[in-house]
Amino acid sequence: MTVDLPGRQIRFGAHAIPIGAAVVVMGSVLLLGMRQSFTVPGALGFSPASLVFFGCGLLWVLTRIVGQRSRAELGILSAAVVLYAVASLLSFASLASKPTEPAVLASSQTNLITEFALVSVFFFIVTVIRTREALEWVAKGLVIGGAISATFGIIQYGTGMDLAAMLKPPLLKDHGSVLSEALMREGFARPQGSAGHPLELSAILTVLVPIALGVVYSARAQGRRSWHWAALAVVLVGGAALTLSRSAVVGLGVAVLFMAWTWPVRRVLALVGIVGVPLVVAYVTDSKLLNAFVQIFATSGTDSSLQSRDRGRAYVLEHFSDHLWFGEGTATYSARGYPVLDNQYLGRLMEAGVIGVLAFVLLLGAGFGAALVASRRFSQRAARSGNRADAGMFELTRGIAAAIAAVAVIAIILDISGFAQIWLLMWIFLALAGSAFHIVRAEDRNEAFGPITTPDADRPATEEPEPQAVR
Repeated sequence: MTVDLPGRQIRFGAHAIPIGAAVVVMGSVLLLGMRQSFTVPGALGFSPASLVFFGCGLLWVLTRIVGQRSRAELGILSAAVVLYAVASLLSFASLASKPTEPAVLASSQTNLITEFALVSVFFFIVTVIRTREALEWVAKGLVIGGAISATFGIIQYGTGMDLAAMLKPPLLKDHGSVLSEALMREGFARPQGSAGHPLELSAILTVLVPIALGVVYSARAQGRRSWHWAALAVVLVGGAALTLSRSAVVGLGVAVLFMAWTWPVRRVLALVGIVGVPLVVAYVTDSKLLNAFVQIFATSGTDSSLQSRDRGRAYVLEHFSDHLWFGEGTATYSARGYPVLDNQYLGRLMEAGVIGVLAFVLLLGAGFGAALVASRRFSQRAARSGNRADAGMFELTRGIAAAIAAVAVIAIILDISGFAQIWLLMWIFLALAGSAFHIVRAEDRNEAFGPITTPDADRPATEEPEPQAVR
């Protein structure tokens, strides 16, 4: 049994897509473009996207069992992924060693299995995404899936119709939306698109915007058409704005500022104009949506959601030392009915202790670092050789790094592990960062040492062998 997917390809019009990339693209579109409350009958409550990704993760595990080896060569990132899983395992072991309510123990056990499944998905992706084309196709698949969800959100905002809930594929079970009714903010019903909550939709679209910008500028750098990807980027921004979320503004600001640091001045000015003109028009016309955003930030001191976060932080500061090193156990905080945190770092601290939260920080930092190193090396190669393909990869990998940075910021104001789509999306980003790092290292190694050839490798395929002397 082998995972020999990177070298095999399928045709899509004039383009060839590696099969491994096609599988990840399909899973990504199903993950972001479809409600995860739609599950496959007889599949243990898995949605189609979960079934695809966890099936791929299981395939990777089986190939390791039968002896297949394909070194990821990701250095610190691989170590960070393993350390994160070990920290969760130690946290569960600490919980299981003490008398615990059966429901809480079962919740922690299910979460632990899910986290190990996500680790296997990570390694599957970095195993099959080994080429520039594969990396680019997966990024495009994420943008398409996010744009579908954003479109559902825009339609829901404009018409009140929850189209994402109506378009249930046949034969799937519908467990219902996470929301029982639309959440209101400043007089607006906040759409949720294909996500389970407006906050999740906001987080997803926010972290996908830098990926979309990376795809757009990568296509432009290579002289290809980019207007359709630019249109999808606008849809992502529009959908995020309609969720009326502070996290969308903060996360998007961090991501764009990070990317703009290396942009030409003309591009920055053009982006400022693209964003500034609608804002000026909204201000002149006294837009209710713009006024709602102003009110959201102006009334932050009295906002009930922020006040609940303050109570959660106070609780953590008082009780985190009760289980300092390994925490109370993974997925136990909300199960015990503690105050709301909406903070992934504090939640991880309470559930997995200091070891667990440090492992999570290292995980995000290693993924960001891997994407940043890949981006810098592609930039250096583009400057040295003038290769437009290298310039395109610089733009794309820069977008991946910015997306991970946005995830790290949003995790401060949202418990991302509690939402299926954004949590799995984070692991996909980390895997893409690892794939980008592997690709650039492999190409640098090939440039340094040249292709490995056999003694007959230089002989043309059509050349007749030299006659042997007859003895």
